[in-house]
This record gives sequence, C-alpha cells and structure tokens, in this order.
Amino acid sequence: MKKLAVAMLVVIQCAYSSAVIAASDKCVVVKAAGKELTLECRKDTESFQPGTEVKIKSNSKAAVEGC
Repeated sequence: MKKLAVAMLVVIQCAYSSAVIAASDKCVVVKAAGKELTLECRKDTESFQPGTEVKIKSNSKAAVEGC
C-alpha cells in the first residue's frame, strides 16, 4: 500500500513540475503610461509570448540610517 501511495505521489509531482516552465530576465522600464509598461530586457524575449502573465518584482534598496 505504501509503495502505491509513493508511486502516485511521484507521478503527480512529475506531472505538475513539467507543466510550469518559467522564464526570467532583468528588465528596465522604458515607458509607463496608465496601465501599460514598456520594458527593455537584457536577453532575447523569445520565451515571453504575447498574452502570457508575468510577475514583476522591483529591486529593493537598502535603508539608509541616520545619526
């Protein structure tokens, strides 16, 4: 019974892990107007197709402490 449960977990994990293919790159905002952003990226954008959802995370700057 344990072997069957482990086998099922392995199959499910393999199915879900291959379903998500992520691309990443560092980009700079070139233009911002309303709800539209134009980004310029370092790498080619072949892995980013039109209509694909992306997550944007801005670089955080270290806090400067005063005297």
